Amino acid sequence: MAKMPAVTLEVKEPIVNGSNLDSTELLGYQFSGVADKATSIAKAIYEKFPNILEGLADEDKAKLKRGMMLRQKENNPAEEYGYVTMNGSRHFVKISPTMIEKPKETMWLDSDIALAYTPHEFGKLKADDNEKYQVLLNLRRAGIKYTSNKFRAITTEIKALLNPDAGTRKAISEFVVYMTELFSDADSRVKVSQKVRGDTTANPDKFKKAEKAFWAEYNKA
Repeated sequence: MAKMPAVTLEVKEPIVNGSNLDSTELLGYQFSGVADKATSIAKAIYEKFPNILEGLADEDKAKLKRGMMLRQKENNPAEEYGYVTMNGSRHFVKISPTMIEKPKETMWLDSDIALAYTPHEFGKLKADDNEKYQVLLNLRRAGIKYTSNKFRAITTEIKALLNPDAGTRKAISEFVVYMTELFSDADSRVKVSQKVRGDTTANPDKFKKAEKAFWAEYNKA
């Protein structure tokens, strides 16, 4: 039977911003710090909104997602676009530093700006200016995906706080948790279906009322 190699334990001095760690240790140290901070913030959110897993008030959820969008803006700064004429046709393009002749009028776009278009404005753009529509479509999808994923990460972190010993999804997925996740996913999907895909059967307002009606009935004594 092969012998296991001996492991030498090295006791390091107290960490000083990771300056005395090697590159791999530093990655582990930094990731753990970010994870600890996320846990701390999730705890603060749960203390402020103890019913978050059952559903937030529209205004509170909108404010949380607004904060997430502001972070997304920091990570993805707005880029400059404009109209140029190529081969006799007008095209909507991203402005490049290498462009020989920049358009006289340009605009800066990011996910936040793209999502500010109303469903009617955005839908109309598809027929009137498809190139600009495609740029905005990708930006809107990126913004919605980012905020949806971050909101889901909050609920996942809170569930871990409430169920620290749960080793599997099955162990913590009680019916209420399952329905909360289901409604959260559906809430994002109905908005995307209406705003991005132009689905006339998707109605976020009616869906929200139906969700509230479900919980009101289910939570009756």
